Amino acid sequence: MKAAAVLLLLAAAAAAQERPAEAELFAGRQAFEAGRFEDALACFTRAEALEPRDWRGGAYRSLTLIQLAMGQTDVRQREALLKDAERVAGDLVKRGLVEFHDPLYRFIRGLIYSISGDDMKAYAVLDEALRAPREKFAPYDEIELHRMVLRAFSVSATRVARHMITQGQFEKAEVELERATKGIAEDDPERQLLERLFAAVSENLGKLEKAIGHLRRCIELSKSDPVAVEELTATIALIHLVHEELDKGRAVLAELPKDSQQPDVVAARCTLAMKDALRDRGERLDEALSYVKEVMRAQPPEYVYKLVLIYRTLLDAKVGPREAQTPEGRALLEEAIPVFKREIDRRPECPPLYFALYRIYKLLGNVEEERRYQDLHERKKKDFEHQEKYDQRGWPRCGT
Repeated sequence: MKAAAVLLLLAAAAAAQERPAEAELFAGRQAFEAGRFEDALACFTRAEALEPRDWRGGAYRSLTLIQLAMGQTDVRQREALLKDAERVAGDLVKRGLVEFHDPLYRFIRGLIYSISGDDMKAYAVLDEALRAPREKFAPYDEIELHRMVLRAFSVSATRVARHMITQGQFEKAEVELERATKGIAEDDPERQLLERLFAAVSENLGKLEKAIGHLRRCIELSKSDPVAVEELTATIALIHLVHEELDKGRAVLAELPKDSQQPDVVAARCTLAMKDALRDRGERLDEALSYVKEVMRAQPPEYVYKLVLIYRTLLDAKVGPREAQTPEGRALLEEAIPVFKREIDRRPECPPLYFALYRIYKLLGNVEEERRYQDLHERKKKDFEHQEKYDQRGWPRCGT
């Protein structure tokens, strides 16, 4: 949950009637907006003591504790601050200043769940808050509580949608993202994530132009970050290439700096080389294999897996049963074995390269290893059925 969710709530508070606590509330808001959260906490604590029947002192104190928790890197200290925030909010209920089903109390609880990383509980509680009758928001008009709850819920809905994407539940994710658009403005810091998730969903539902539109919007929002622009542009190219729109993918790649080594750009270039080679065969296969092998050696280890899958596809096309009987073919197969094994060590849960090794050993006539990797592949496929199948960008996490 972004700091803005709390910041805007406090910053929006208008000066109320003259009361003894008013100066402390005002000073607390000023300190909060300046990022002096300890000072703000002290002011709100004094305000609550001066005017114990005013909900603002306790509510602002709870929200400031949440803000302090957000900036805390130590897990135990963060949890302690969140517990304090929950206790202060609960005390407002005990003293009858707010009701248990009050949208303000649910808003605070939703923020706490969100900071704690429990996206599903945050979503449920904030959804309940948002569904409260509008008259329940009336006591908090001065802080625009409904707008704050709507934004907090929308942010939470994007997190839930992201989880659905990793599970391959793209239709459900689309519903949540549509709900999220109601509370995340065009200039909101969360907008880029929303657009990115929409792109992942749209691409997987076959809405390619819509997906590309969302990515182009992300590019507009990322103009100050050249690396992000390159990654997003490469993603557009990959969408075209994966869906066999090679000329469109080639044109998008031409938008990128020729010397870019951004991993997604590299992957897109290798994908294009593979697609061209598979269409033309002949010498293009040899050229593409050499190119991909060279690129693999230059990439950081965490980005090599996608390239190895491209290498595997080219190898499958280059070496079949007949070619495997030649010295050149056997050499290519034997060269690939350590490459695939290395990636299996890095991603042991992913089935594709077990099958690749099964195929290689079958072509080489190594029956023992052939059976071993066939069994491993079947076992890994079964295990993978219960794991996340997509990454947060909607790409198959282990490839195919």
